[in-house]
Amino acid sequence: MTVNIPNEDVAKLTKIAKRHRSNRTSALVRAIRIASYIDDQMADEARVVIVDKDGKEHEVEFC
Repeated sequence: MTVNIPNEDVAKLTKIAKRHRSNRTSALVRAIRIASYIDDQMADEARVVIVDKDGKEHEVEFC
């Protein structure tokens, strides 16, 4: 498979790969799996909530 990814997203992918000490392919696979899990949960009407380091909750809304 070949994909065209905008430079801005390649930079984000590179940053994620470095943070997890992996390569961009692994980071992309990880991102796809996370997105798939979230999509499945939201299809079942679940909510996604991020709790920041101060304990404040932020509900994430996806378009």
